[in-house]
Amino acid sequence: MIDEPLYKSVDQVWKLINQPLLNRKHPIQNGAYIYDIYDFNEAVLREAVLNAVAHRDYSIASEVVIKQFPSKIIISNPGGFPKGVNIENILTVSSTPRSRLLTDILEKTGLVERSGQGVDKIFSLTLSEGKPEPDYSFSDMFQVTLILYSQIADKAFHIFINEYQHSEKEPKLGVEQIITLYKVRKGIFANLKENIVTQLLSQDLIRPVSTHTNKYILADDFHKLEGEMQLIGKKYVVTEVEMILLILQGRKMKIGEIEQYLKKSLNRNQIKYLLSKLKDDEILITEGVAGGTKYFLADSYKDFRGELLVNTVVEDLRSKL
Repeated sequence: MIDEPLYKSVDQVWKLINQPLLNRKHPIQNGAYIYDIYDFNEAVLREAVLNAVAHRDYSIASEVVIKQFPSKIIISNPGGFPKGVNIENILTVSSTPRSRLLTDILEKTGLVERSGQGVDKIFSLTLSEGKPEPDYSFSDMFQVTLILYSQIADKAFHIFINEYQHSEKEPKLGVEQIITLYKVRKGIFANLKENIVTQLLSQDLIRPVSTHTNKYILADDFHKLEGEMQLIGKKYVVTEVEMILLILQGRKMKIGEIEQYLKKSLNRNQIKYLLSKLKDDEILITEGVAGGTKYFLADSYKDFRGELLVNTVVEDLRSKL
């Protein structure tokens, strides 16, 4: 438990989170350039903690609780959302702080930029790293719960944003631009701000699907990156590796059994090739011989499931290139 003045507490929270074994570094390569992303972003964590402190209900005698797991951090503060705020409008409504004095102090001392911008910043920084959306879905009338996930789910989107921000092109992308690009990426076109869409069109970051619709897609540069992200050297395609991994999680299976699951996607020769290469790269282990051979995940992956399993294996395969 941290029981210190706020300024010291925020630093202590980050020191506890930002340890080598708890906040891993993930190099993201694009050509000759490598970008490092960590499981948890310092600016996002600080903003989330300050948001929890500023908007909590001080009539409730309980603490802001922070729980760290390998794949996520959960931050909960007592009291529901401020008046007029809910999960659906959290990015569009201007919130009223429960303590105006406290938020004024946070602004004047430089801990936050401007009241009401904290959630926007949390979203834009998280999405620009290719991570899943910050998750407020477990909030209720008694507490606000924010879940920040560590996995990098969309590396192509991260590189797309990062390349533009580090180019000579102007103007740079702000919070609203990044969130709008993410919505376009996900095919969400309701309530897009016309002025932001116009700006992104002029910057060649998005383009209309056709002349007869208000739907858009990201620029061709993004789709080229997305295709490249599907390749792992010359041996693998991410979606094919994912299919094998998700079938084998928690199981030992013969090639014939795997074929039954994947017969609509891969033929026996493709499956045999993937199993052989994944074994050579120490992702899979076998037991038995000939027709009785069973395949299963190596010990270092056996406790992973779903997206975390896939992301971990893909990163390890890319590190071996």
